[in-house]
Amino acid sequence: MLHAIMTRPDDSLEKSLGQSLIQQATQNLSSTHHPSPEETLQCYQKLLNRLWQVCLPILGRITIKVILERALVMTQAKYPFIRDLAGEDDGISVERLHQHANREQLDLLCEGLYEFSTHLVDLLSLLTGERLLRRLIQDISVQNWRSR
Repeated sequence: MLHAIMTRPDDSLEKSLGQSLIQQATQNLSSTHHPSPEETLQCYQKLLNRLWQVCLPILGRITIKVILERALVMTQAKYPFIRDLAGEDDGISVERLHQHANREQLDLLCEGLYEFSTHLVDLLSLLTGERLLRRLIQDISVQNWRSR
């Protein structure tokens, strides 16, 4: 069954919704002229926490951890530092990425976190469809509006 889900022929809507979700969540980084490494990590921590909170009751801890591990494997070939992301009982922690958070490596850090988030959202959307993504987009929009 999982293979059938992973090879679904028409998932373009879910992919575009997933990209929209990540872009909304990280729009504060784009609007800041030069975000600091700390701002970048905080932004992605917020996104990953929200993904965890919304998906946990639907998919369960074990399923989310398996999806997280798969997204890590898919990303760390190109961005080895991404393996420092940690799946914990209460969410995904970017804490160990602080060692990579400096001005010289900021672009690489952003690229790696974006790619990891994209893989994670794509995998979640393959399992849950567009309904979960639409809910997450709405939640992120409300959070961004409140944080302004």
